[in-house]
Amino acid sequence: MGRQVIVFVVLAVVLLGILERGKVLDWWKHRSNSQNSATEASPPEQPVSGSNFPGKNATSPGEAADAITSTYQLPLNPPPSRKAVPGFLYVLRYVSTTTETGVVGVGPGTRLALLDRGRTKSTLTDGTNDFVVENEYVTDDMDAAAMAARTDSQSQAALAAWMAQRAPSSARSH
Repeated sequence: MGRQVIVFVVLAVVLLGILERGKVLDWWKHRSNSQNSATEASPPEQPVSGSNFPGKNATSPGEAADAITSTYQLPLNPPPSRKAVPGFLYVLRYVSTTTETGVVGVGPGTRLALLDRGRTKSTLTDGTNDFVVENEYVTDDMDAAAMAARTDSQSQAALAAWMAQRAPSSARSH
């Protein structure tokens, strides 16, 4: 009987925590923002570039990825998404196909024409090559596609910067 009560209480606390998580996060962000603005004015946000991006001082690709994902948070109440033209979908991750001459791939955010939509996979084309992609990796949401492309670009920049930091100084000068 005692164990059942303890399990029930723990589950209730966990469920309440999940339900209240959004409110706690909003309170914490408001509290942090008000403390920051009271002590100092925050500098304007700078665009991401080769020398100025989250994770530029990371010591590993994992740290760089963590810095990027913690900097670019999704809004709690996003605006309605923009939809693709009917008959087109965007890929959310790198996809590739094998051709007679090798492997051809397209990156996240690439728009492809829909040839066939199956229950679990879709067949898409770029006009020259056909790609069979799992449905979870395609979308008609143009904003999601833009975010996938932007995130991929930022992670590639973070990886390049991290690798440049690791390169011997003689290799950097060439």
